Amino acid sequence: MVVKAQDGVVTYAGRTFELPSNAVSKSGNYHIGHVEEWGVELDGDWFNNPKKDPYDGSHHDSWAGAILVVDNQTPGVYDLVYVDTDDDGSFADEKPLRVYRTAPGPGNVGAWIWNETIGQKKNFVVSELDSHGNWVVLGYDMGDHGTHVAGTIAANGFIKGVAPGAQLMVIKVGTDFKGYIPTEAIIDAFLYAAFGPDDEPNTGDEADAVSMSIGWTPIFQGWAPLEDDANVLDYVAELTGIPFSISAGNEGPEINSIGSPADAFNAIAVGAYIEKERMDWLDQHMFNTPEYGEEFFSVACAGCNVTGDPVSGFGMTTDAVVGFSSRGPTDTGLLKPEIVAPGDAIMSTMPLTMLGSYNPQGYHNAEPTIAYQYMQGTSMAAPHVGGALAILIGAYKEKYGVKPTVDMIKLSLELGADDLELPFSDQGFGALNITGAWNILDSFNGEVVNEPLVYSGYYARNIYYKDLIFGDPAFIDFATEWENETFNDTGLALAPDYDFPFGAFWIKNNGDRNITLKLVDAVPRAGDGQTILNDLRFFNMLKFFVYQEVETLNPSNLTVPAGGFLWLGFTTPYAFKDTLPPGLNELILYWDDPDTPLPVDVITPISIVVPEDIGTGNIVKNVHINKMDVPPTRIFFDVPEDVDLVGVTINQTAGGDLWTGIYYPVASSLIYDSLTTTGPGYPCNCTYTPSNPTNCSDYGGPFEATSISRESVNSPALMYGTWEIFPSTSRITAWPQTGFFPVLTDVDATFNITYYGITAAPVTGEIPAVEYSSGVQEFNYTIINKYYSIQGNVSAVGVGPYNATIENIEEADFAYLYFTVPEGAVNAHFEIQYVNDSTADLDLYVMAPDGTRYKSATPSANEVVDIPNPTPGVYKIIVHWWVSNPASVEVPKVANFQFVQYAIVPGTLSTKQTKVSLDTGGSANVTLMLNATSNVLPGLNVGKIIITPDIPWLKGSVTTTVLVKVGGSSFAVGLEKDEIKLGKETPVIIVKDALTGVPVPGAEVYINGTYHGVTNENGKLTLDVGPELLKLGEHTLNVTIMRAGYATYNGTLRYTVIDPIESQVISPWDTEEVEPVVVGPGEVTQVTVSSVEIEVTVDGPSGATAYVIMPLPIEATNIRVYGDHVVDWHIEKGENAVYVIVEVQFASPVTIKVNYYLPKKISIPTLNFLGYRWYNMYKEKFDELYQKATELGVDNETLQKALEYHETAEEYYKTAEELAGGNVLVSLADVKLLRPLRQAYLHEMKAVKLLQEAIEELENSGS
Repeated sequence: MVVKAQDGVVTYAGRTFELPSNAVSKSGNYHIGHVEEWGVELDGDWFNNPKKDPYDGSHHDSWAGAILVVDNQTPGVYDLVYVDTDDDGSFADEKPLRVYRTAPGPGNVGAWIWNETIGQKKNFVVSELDSHGNWVVLGYDMGDHGTHVAGTIAANGFIKGVAPGAQLMVIKVGTDFKGYIPTEAIIDAFLYAAFGPDDEPNTGDEADAVSMSIGWTPIFQGWAPLEDDANVLDYVAELTGIPFSISAGNEGPEINSIGSPADAFNAIAVGAYIEKERMDWLDQHMFNTPEYGEEFFSVACAGCNVTGDPVSGFGMTTDAVVGFSSRGPTDTGLLKPEIVAPGDAIMSTMPLTMLGSYNPQGYHNAEPTIAYQYMQGTSMAAPHVGGALAILIGAYKEKYGVKPTVDMIKLSLELGADDLELPFSDQGFGALNITGAWNILDSFNGEVVNEPLVYSGYYARNIYYKDLIFGDPAFIDFATEWENETFNDTGLALAPDYDFPFGAFWIKNNGDRNITLKLVDAVPRAGDGQTILNDLRFFNMLKFFVYQEVETLNPSNLTVPAGGFLWLGFTTPYAFKDTLPPGLNELILYWDDPDTPLPVDVITPISIVVPEDIGTGNIVKNVHINKMDVPPTRIFFDVPEDVDLVGVTINQTAGGDLWTGIYYPVASSLIYDSLTTTGPGYPCNCTYTPSNPTNCSDYGGPFEATSISRESVNSPALMYGTWEIFPSTSRITAWPQTGFFPVLTDVDATFNITYYGITAAPVTGEIPAVEYSSGVQEFNYTIINKYYSIQGNVSAVGVGPYNATIENIEEADFAYLYFTVPEGAVNAHFEIQYVNDSTADLDLYVMAPDGTRYKSATPSANEVVDIPNPTPGVYKIIVHWWVSNPASVEVPKVANFQFVQYAIVPGTLSTKQTKVSLDTGGSANVTLMLNATSNVLPGLNVGKIIITPDIPWLKGSVTTTVLVKVGGSSFAVGLEKDEIKLGKETPVIIVKDALTGVPVPGAEVYINGTYHGVTNENGKLTLDVGPELLKLGEHTLNVTIMRAGYATYNGTLRYTVIDPIESQVISPWDTEEVEPVVVGPGEVTQVTVSSVEIEVTVDGPSGATAYVIMPLPIEATNIRVYGDHVVDWHIEKGENAVYVIVEVQFASPVTIKVNYYLPKKISIPTLNFLGYRWYNMYKEKFDELYQKATELGVDNETLQKALEYHETAEEYYKTAEELAGGNVLVSLADVKLLRPLRQAYLHEMKAVKLLQEAIEELENSGS
């Protein structure tokens, strides 16, 4: 609002405000407004915030203080801001503020006073100011995270940051309430940092480096379609040369847990480590001193659940990566994190708001009005590298006058790091060493080097979700080019199961010169990297994958072409029948381009995760966990698809209390941070003085147990693939002011992993059959134990009808189905099977009534979705025929598939036995009892046998399905096609066995109660043409099917009769090219077309009846039919033509005349333009199709005929050009062009259609 001053005051919102004496508006126009709070607390007015929560999302205060904007120097240019922070109606006692970046320093910081007694303040700055005075942006840290990070980089007071006094560009991206950070906000921040306020790069107002301590966990790291923030980071770094230090994430210690955008190729992902030297100092000067000792104690016991004093202080023996720090590699195989930096027990600056009740300890009288705080996380590690970037860039610019590139900085940090001798996946290249990094950077001697190579690594592990999305081996597409902001140039990272015989790296060259690479070093690390190295043989993966040719490559002389790529294949130990030990196996390959000063230009890690041998279903692993997890202990175990239940137990035999994490086979997916302690006598027995023993932090032991079940709601869901167990003595790490410390002793423990899974088979070998009648009927199954011995209660649940239908789908299209799951169902099953097209890749998506989505999308046609305890209601099923490039599908193929769906409902099936005991590989017969009442439908039915183990801590059960024929087996029924071309096709009913998918011949088919015949040897029956089939639109068939041995089928089939003509009939002459169709005995002998009439002569056997279908222009009206022997006629209006269907009875040749009226709605120019456009459209398709037909081996006769049509079309078009004087488009009004353009289009269309049909026939035949 614009106001004028009167007697030193202004009026706003019914109040008067005193103006400051030292700021006068040069224009006389003051701009005034106020701050409104939404979800934040700025002014400390707790009366309006009853929850006393500065982060309360429901909090709203319409007034947090008035704001005054003044043009203090130049009329109309507003440069000064006052905020009435104490809301006393006066700006005279407020600090004048300018945009902070124009005058950085404490004198340009404002503050709302929250508590004057303890000096609690909410500081803020002016981030942006409209020069016209219409708006102001205030910057503040609602929490503490950003201020703490900033202090680690550049603090220059009581504590020192890594680069004290470095200038900071602070960009706020998170919302105040709960820290939600939209991806678009991160992207905007990247661009703002890189381009600066003027939105132009390299003008001096942009950042030299970026430190970001935020991120999220992607489904698959590096997968281009889902990581816009990572793609933009790569683009900005490539375009501007700005390095990015990004926190790796706090999802450790499992491998493959790096967050995004830390997983970006150009990002420097920073993990967290804890340094022995600093912890030793804290032991001596803080934890074991009279001043602080009572507040800084360890809650870990000296021994495992034994009486003893707490361990005081850290007492570290070596540096260690902190337990929470996210690990690599990424799904595309990249080595992440690149580096680790201090990230545990880090003291740094805090907002003054954090004093008082928000930070009761402060920092012990060091500076009572300034807040400092310990924090931990990779968020604290990334700014250490951020400060290092400031030092390194500044030093290089000062010495050589140029700024180093991202490639130079990143490589210097990597090669200059201190190797902690831990797995690469934990530490990257090692711990931050600024001196070491400078020594590498300085060796470039003032050169500026941009490395144009982008590459992947190799990460092999059994991951079920990866197989679902990409298949095995997975080819994960990742961005390889960012300069044009399109991010659509991608490479393929090979990510297969662990025992795949070969791997690959994708190396992309975005430069304009060929690059030669030489393998200069190979470093094994975790596991048996040496065997990986010994078995390496390199070859051209592209030739091997596409042409099955093996071209051996010399690793000392690899060429990556300019603007191209090298897909470098290599053999793994499994190609030579060698094996790797269970666990993580690592090898890093270093490649050099001799033409650059960089000592290393490409770094390609190989990471192979090998699971423990399941054996007979029991893995026993004795482990020793070292203090601070150095080196880390990991146990990988595979869960096959036929396992229902997994039990995990831990017996600790020596050492401190142990934390154990169990992780799904996908990134960042912890399911346990401690296991269930069971049985009497297992409490926390730690005692110590002077603290209360109840403070003892008990993470279990000496015996802990848990279970993972596929169906139980009491256990986490079982996911197929390789799981990780990480027992840790350091996962719970230091927050000194709270007293939580690591377990500072070694631990010995035995891990026991047991697998449970069963199957069942009919005792007689045949699916049991019972009568469809009330009363209990018995049948027998044999239960076979596939894994570890099991005993417990046996029961059964069911049944539900085994519903199987035959559906069809077009290539690159969708099919939609629906299924109702009844109340009380314990399982719902959806399955695609028996697809008649071996090339089809069908994907299955199921949407539950509550919105939950399920999918199965492997690179095959057979898909299954099983849903335990499903929500009742209507399920929507979508089947998609996936193709890599749908635009390439010219003539869609049609595939039939059998779709099975059933829901098992309890109440009718039970077992005679109540207990069962099965040794490994053992079996037992179970008698099942079925009450085939009205609740059971006739036909094939499905039930389940359930074994519930009698081990108390083992939550869950093992199950297997059983089948029973109630009154016979079941049919799977459908139509060969659900779209029928009028007059050219008729419905074909398909009948198959629901279970086997085998065609059923001899089945009687009734439609609407009328017998129509029996199925042939292929299980098919073609329906006769009748009047109903000669009507466009949807049709319904009420079908009954019967045959001995099968339950009678009663169902509804639907099909649609569609236009037989693919393009619109517009003019009378179009009908010359569309032959009338005779349905029944007879043939067309003559057709005569005029502008208002079509005359058709048809001949057939005397006395026979037939139907003649004649297409008319789409706009035809006032239609009349004349002729002898015409029994009846009717009209069908299609999308492309009007069809006259005439029923005739032959006594001699029949002549039919059809008169019609065609409104003059379509002009000559329009008709000529359509002919011109359609001719050129089909002409573009011809060359491509002709080449494809030639390559596929289409016969010469067809090729010649297509060429004749094509050449005739060219002649007609040439005639049109001659008539038009060389320019058809400027002569479209000339009626003389109508016929040659029309003929040109029609002949070119015939050529294209002929080739398409020939190609489709060859492809369908598999030739």
